Amino acid sequence: MAVSPASRLLGPVALTALVAGGGCSGLSSSNTTTGFSPETGIIIRADALVRDFGCGSRSGQVFKYAATVYDSDRKIVVPRTRFDCFADATFTNLKASQSESLRFVLEVFAFDAAGVAAIDAAGGSDDALLRNTAWGTSCEATQQQDVAVLAVCKPLTPTARLTLDTKSFAAKVTDPKVEPPPPFTCGADFASVTVVATHPTLGDKYTNAPPSKPNGTECPASPVLRVLSAETYQVTVSLIDKAGRAFRTGKCSVYAKPGEDSPIVCPPL
Repeated sequence: MAVSPASRLLGPVALTALVAGGGCSGLSSSNTTTGFSPETGIIIRADALVRDFGCGSRSGQVFKYAATVYDSDRKIVVPRTRFDCFADATFTNLKASQSESLRFVLEVFAFDAAGVAAIDAAGGSDDALLRNTAWGTSCEATQQQDVAVLAVCKPLTPTARLTLDTKSFAAKVTDPKVEPPPPFTCGADFASVTVVATHPTLGDKYTNAPPSKPNGTECPASPVLRVLSAETYQVTVSLIDKAGRAFRTGKCSVYAKPGEDSPIVCPPL
């Protein structure tokens, strides 16, 4: 949902009007097209998408879903849009990428009724989206002239939570001939931590440091990023001092396990 990072996190399937703001704002209502249409476009079949959960307002059922469409250059073609659980998402006459490809990837997030209510109560904020996304997946399709192409989607799976322990971080050894430096510790060396996780296929970025909160999470609290699961994310972690400057940055990776907390473990910074 960087992000910007956070923004793209919203979503499941939207084929006609995806949700907002360069792929990063709250859930918005949109016009949907149900049923098969012969015009050029891509369709996500709602019944196939939610078949393992069903539609409804009870816990464990999908109430709404949202989607963002990306072209082959990882540019947002249609920003996120919200759809009723039973409504097909249809995107028509999508523009080819700069490399003239008509292959598209869709990022999809689904929500139960309680999640949608919490998101709406928070004004559709990115933080609310991150906390209340229940399931997610990605889909692929290649648009064809005068054909309504069905998107091929992986099964919806519970989203994963990427977490980070911010109490201390090991320091990189710069001279093997001397004793290893002491770790960087919360309060003494840094005041907050920013995290940016990049989806391996979509290139979408999830972050705990949106423009409204550039310094990320104050330590020793643990940042939490809600992401599509069953993927390995590349993660950038920066330590921010009391003056708001990033004085240490490291590259990490983490496998996002469906429905679980997946701790981010970084090499020495």
